[in-house]
Amino acid sequence: MENHSEETDGGIDAVEMTRRIRDERYEQVKDMTPEERLEYYREESTAAHERFVDRACGGGNDKS
Repeated sequence: MENHSEETDGGIDAVEMTRRIRDERYEQVKDMTPEERLEYYREESTAAHERFVDRACGGGNDKS
């Protein structure tokens, strides 16, 4: 039987997690032009940076 969980007895299955994230990201960008992809990744990067700064400054408990 195949294990679909990212957690194993020893912790997190990093390979499964990486594949899942890669596959989800592919589905999100597969029909975008290179310019649209670049803009998408820039927006994602900005949002991630803002979450990082917020947490580093003791901000909210946002789990996204």
